[in-house]
Amino acid sequence: NQPTKVTLFVSVNYIELVKETRNDLYLDVLMYFEQLWNDPRLKFYNRQLNTIIGGEDIKRLIWVPDTFISNAFNVRAHNVPSPQMFVKINSSGDVWLTVSIKCSQELSSFPCDKQRCHMRFESYAHNANTIIHNLTAIHENGPNVIPNFKIRDYAVENKITQFESGKV
Repeated sequence: NQPTKVTLFVSVNYIELVKETRNDLYLDVLMYFEQLWNDPRLKFYNRQLNTIIGGEDIKRLIWVPDTFISNAFNVRAHNVPSPQMFVKINSSGDVWLTVSIKCSQELSSFPCDKQRCHMRFESYAHNANTIIHNLTAIHENGPNVIPNFKIRDYAVENKITQFESGKV
């Protein structure tokens, strides 16, 4: 039994000004968080259909990695008016799950500050013997909608940490 390999993608969709006070600016960085894995139980053959596409309705019917953002105090699912979710399954059992997320920022020292949105992805109930996450490059999905703000760099680190309860 090999662990399920889950590839993670994060793309910055746009930056939105949420609130501006006399001394502070508050921004939301809207991103797409995408997971890709293969589930051989979902392989199918159909001459007229090679991809199944849906949302929450499909997600409820299949196994989905229990990936969560463990330091999510400033990252949350983007619900307007319902979770923005997209599921795609191809005939070889590859599954893509995309969810829209936000990372809120406070710019109290603007323009002399730098903002970071740290996201640590982990499995909620599984260790590295069951699921291995691999975060790939982060990229911008579209133009920034707020002038004077620029995304300068991204850092990606994949690691397995040993705890008494197992490796995560």
